[in-house]
Amino acid sequence: MAWWSSADLGRDTVISPLAASYVDKAATNAGTVADMATTRKTDKYSSLSSTYDTYLFEPIAMENLGAFSSSTLNVLSDGSPN
Repeated sequence: MAWWSSADLGRDTVISPLAASYVDKAATNAGTVADMATTRKTDKYSSLSSTYDTYLFEPIAMENLGAFSSSTLNVLSDGSPN
């Protein structure tokens, strides 16, 4: 993927929608818990890409039952981050 050549990509989050703290949200829609994890990781590492021009942070979030976050699906389908 072309955008990898100019920046390192930070990624990887796996989360269980069956955890007691998530099960009510997971019951509404597959991928909801993965989207929540993506938001948390993006917030946590937001200063990384603004501080260092060499990093592009795009979390790849997946629920352990198989659902991906919406941003992960974008990266996997078109090869570019949001």
